Amino acid sequence: MTRPHKLLRYAMGLLLWCISYAMAVDTIRVVTYNILNFPDGLGISWLPHLRTVINYVQPDILVCQELCSAYGVNLLLDSVLNCGTDEFTAVPFHDGPSTDNGLFYRSCKVSFDSAHYIQTSIRDIAEYFLHTMSDDEFRILSVHLKSSSDDWSINERRREAQILRQHLNSCAPGSYFLVVGDFNIYYSDEPAFHVLTDSTDNNNGRLYDPINAYGYWHNNSQFAHLHTQSTRVAPLEDGGAGGGLDDRFDMILCSKSLLDTMRLVLLVNTYTTVGNDGAHLNQSINYGTNLSVPSYVADALYYASDHLPVYVDIEIYHTVVVHLL
Repeated sequence: MTRPHKLLRYAMGLLLWCISYAMAVDTIRVVTYNILNFPDGLGISWLPHLRTVINYVQPDILVCQELCSAYGVNLLLDSVLNCGTDEFTAVPFHDGPSTDNGLFYRSCKVSFDSAHYIQTSIRDIAEYFLHTMSDDEFRILSVHLKSSSDDWSINERRREAQILRQHLNSCAPGSYFLVVGDFNIYYSDEPAFHVLTDSTDNNNGRLYDPINAYGYWHNNSQFAHLHTQSTRVAPLEDGGAGGGLDDRFDMILCSKSLLDTMRLVLLVNTYTTVGNDGAHLNQSINYGTNLSVPSYVADALYYASDHLPVYVDIEIYHTVVVHLL
């Protein structure tokens, strides 16, 4: 009569030490933002507007274009991102030709490994190597391609895209990477976009538009909800462009692995052009009523830069050990 009780006690003892494995999910928000010659373009006086935008967007990783100096990096870190907190860290400033890229990250979400800079004839492309807390490596590349719509500029963008695609093709199959920034591309049939997204003999570096928004973006009401430039009709004293919202210059493109794996997953439905309600074609972002953001945020976006930030969320799936007691 005692044997079943002994077996039961033995089984319960094993249960106390049993280890179970469960899937945990973390989310990382990646934001790209051209911050308009910061801080040379009246950056210090524009700080309250940038703080409002960043506090509203709540990035975990902020990737910037048009940074001008190490002073600008420190100013953005200390007076915008870490205002009242110390969660963010900045990648050291890299001084390349023209304006530069910058990356800021919430150190409780990701760790920074190293940076690499790819030279083009216009501006360097920044490549940042990061790790999730579950030690998955991923890369973020920040671009600011040649501006303007003339034939020479279109050709320069194509050459910059070829340099980038050749570099990405050297990645191992299945690598995780995002390419973000100010592409200055006017439509998806432009040569530079074809270079980045077309299928070739080597598709390790092929990029995908996660929202499949292919078409003629410039001044097209069909894509009004995706336009990122310009936030104002009349130019301001910061030197930014006017004309109102009519171009999808700022984008987030990704590797195929971020769309079809179960470990790092780009959430397509989170792709957001901040402040764009689709009803401000050729208008200032704060004209009348903005149905996408509160009025104080629309005002901040208007003053902070002539570009709107774009973000996407990435889910990180990892295994955790659970002790059953």
